[in-house]
Amino acid sequence: MVENSADPNADLHAAALLSFEHLARFAAESLYTEKQREIDFCLTASTHLNAFAYASTDQEPTPYDFIAVCGGAIWTAFDLFNRVFAHPGNFPHVGNAALETAPSPTNLTTNVLAGNHKIILPRCPIRRVCAVLFTEICTNLLFAHELTHLQQGHLEFVRETYGQNHIDERDAPESIEFRRNRQALEMAADTGAVRIVIEWACRKAAFLHPQLQSLPEEVRVARTTAFGNFETTINSVSLALYMHYRNFDNEWQWWNADAATHPLPAMRMVASIFNIQAILATHTEHGYEPERFLKNSDKIIAKAEEAFALITGEPVNDKMIKSVAGTRLSTDEAILLRSHWASLKPSLRQYRRGPIYGG
Repeated sequence: MVENSADPNADLHAAALLSFEHLARFAAESLYTEKQREIDFCLTASTHLNAFAYASTDQEPTPYDFIAVCGGAIWTAFDLFNRVFAHPGNFPHVGNAALETAPSPTNLTTNVLAGNHKIILPRCPIRRVCAVLFTEICTNLLFAHELTHLQQGHLEFVRETYGQNHIDERDAPESIEFRRNRQALEMAADTGAVRIVIEWACRKAAFLHPQLQSLPEEVRVARTTAFGNFETTINSVSLALYMHYRNFDNEWQWWNADAATHPLPAMRMVASIFNIQAILATHTEHGYEPERFLKNSDKIIAKAEEAFALITGEPVNDKMIKSVAGTRLSTDEAILLRSHWASLKPSLRQYRRGPIYGG
């Protein structure tokens, strides 16, 4: 069901496949420098927020890597950002927030296509395009995450070590040791995904900049809002990144090695903040200092949690904000997880397709 009858004017699946093609080409040209393999991908009909990766075995005639992203993952992100920008209290400086009417609070779901979940669309054309742009960032993060699993040789590692022939983002291993290792591999996949998507976003911003004046006003303003300069692009990716982590696993709990395949959202974000700071430290030509980004990231997390609160009608999750900002539990745990990842890297060298991107 769709509230607010305005057409989002976006073929989400076609746009996703086009982005996946660009990311796969970038990986083949820039990241698969030691082992050349065909990269195939598809969207599945599954309605869930999920994706999986598979690497061909030596018994198969042609070496290839394969990524499947569930169609529901795209719609989950689209629903999330539509609800964000349909609420006048969220990012009121973007477009004309006065056109929006706050939708009824709802529990967020990772299966928006099931049942009678209503699809909310922003009334302001600029905010509607922003929802599409942030959906695109999230979708590309998910694809780039799977791409990094493959590029770093994670598939061969789990096959040889644990007898598992694919990585499913929702499939929890049985053994505690495997879960610990899986969490380290997932954090490594986040690291590569962040770098790939920042590269994609910056290239896209540079490519589109000369064409901005020929675009419809709402598209021009929305793209300038999301990708207007390097700092804006980094901040937009960071916001999308956090909201993706948070929506993927929105059940809050303190660190528990037995709990899940992925580090908890706060820990994934802290590791990603470290990663982005490292990127900024090596790209000083843009003038976005790592220390300033760290301060801005605290504001980004707070704004994201305020958005979640407005969408769900629940209080702002101060615990989540405090666990990401500053030097608190998640920072210490993220450092320990990075150390655990470092211990796995020697085992991956024989499987990787090229140098570990950001690892």
